[in-house]
Amino acid sequence: MKINRFTLFVAGIICINANSANAQKATLVTTTKPLAHNANLGEQVNFFKAKTEKIIAQNKKSTNKFAKVTATDSRLIGIAQRDLRGAMPIVIDSSKYYYNSTNRGGDLTSENIKFDSLLTKAYDASAAALINNTFYGQSFDAMDNLVYRLEKTWDNLPMAYDNNNQSYFTNNATGKLVIDSNQFWDAGIWNNNTKRIVTYNASDLVLQDSIFEWAATAWDKYLVSAYTYNVAGKITNIDYSVSYLGIWLNALNAKLTYDASGFLTEVLIKSLGGSMTLENNSRNLFTNDAAGNAVIDKYESWDGGAWINVSNTYNKYNTANKVTESIIENWDDLASKYDTTSRSSYSYNSFNQLEIEVADSFIAASSTWLARDSNNYYYENYTPTKIENSSVLAGLRIYPNPSTNKITIEGNLESNLDAQLSLMDMQGRIVYTATADLNKNMRHTIDISTLANGTYLLQLKNNNGLNEVTKVTIAH
Repeated sequence: MKINRFTLFVAGIICINANSANAQKATLVTTTKPLAHNANLGEQVNFFKAKTEKIIAQNKKSTNKFAKVTATDSRLIGIAQRDLRGAMPIVIDSSKYYYNSTNRGGDLTSENIKFDSLLTKAYDASAAALINNTFYGQSFDAMDNLVYRLEKTWDNLPMAYDNNNQSYFTNNATGKLVIDSNQFWDAGIWNNNTKRIVTYNASDLVLQDSIFEWAATAWDKYLVSAYTYNVAGKITNIDYSVSYLGIWLNALNAKLTYDASGFLTEVLIKSLGGSMTLENNSRNLFTNDAAGNAVIDKYESWDGGAWINVSNTYNKYNTANKVTESIIENWDDLASKYDTTSRSSYSYNSFNQLEIEVADSFIAASSTWLARDSNNYYYENYTPTKIENSSVLAGLRIYPNPSTNKITIEGNLESNLDAQLSLMDMQGRIVYTATADLNKNMRHTIDISTLANGTYLLQLKNNNGLNEVTKVTIAH
């Protein structure tokens, strides 16, 4: 059916609770509640606050997409959520991941788990059993970048899956998302729904994230997020703008502060107030350990010209800097003190992948913990067969870098290779292309005198599986 709102699909990943910095909260595969185009300003602010938390969490991750994999890895194949409150634990949700390729995988820390298909089931109380819920199918390009996702929902009457949503993804040369076009199924045909366009700066960091909705005959932009970074590449400011009743409003601002070690110490949220200006809304104050893990997260809200207590989260970590326990206490205004309310415990396998998460509630009357539910995660070992590493580029001399007027590529290879040589900007637009004979005697020159300053991607690609990318800088 038609969904007039931005839909973000989260495929079996860890949603890191940014209010607790590195504290993790595992979720089953779901389609998160999107934002209606005509939502009121309060809903807009809450949506942006949730989006900020996710972005902050992602900003704290460090990944090397092109790191060479030399050992057997482990990938997620299943999730089971159990209700622990009864006499016997009951599995209430489950997810099963399937992979057609031996070189694709992923775990809960992946931005997108690179599965080929996924089946989810939900508990039906009347049948006292798990029944089919949702099917997801994904397709990838030659670089294993996600290019298509199909979502189908289970219909009990014909006992079959019905089309629901599909998304087409366009990526730049480094695999970053550039366009996400979503369609919904209605009356036997696919209809345009939403579109997301992401632009990047010269360092390949998100500069602007815009969301559009299909309005009968054209795309209508209604949400824009703009990002500012410090010299270390960490987000320092996020401005959210929304089209509301035909007027663009700066609905929310997030300011991130770091200490001298580069650890996040404060997130200040300002939202649109009654005077139509940005006013204090909430803030998180982090106390970090020597590794930068947030051991205390103090959350406060703005009320009557002063900051008031809301909650504290206390986190513990293992030697791999993975959170092992998070305890939350909420402020009691009447008693003027904090009350312990909930706890989450985490355990990991030998790959430091989350294996078990248990959520407990604190019973104040007896000072005991009551187990509520758990998530169990199942993995399988696999050996990646595709090595995303610049072994050919390592045998070439590319100079000067940074470059002013021309880039020279000289060969130092043991064997000959035919390849397509391309130079692209950070949006994936090709600004130069030529056929190159890669050998130890090769010498190829690219005229860059008319190109704008910035970071570009040099790509080598052929039909025999070669596809390597390196960065070059132009500075006239």
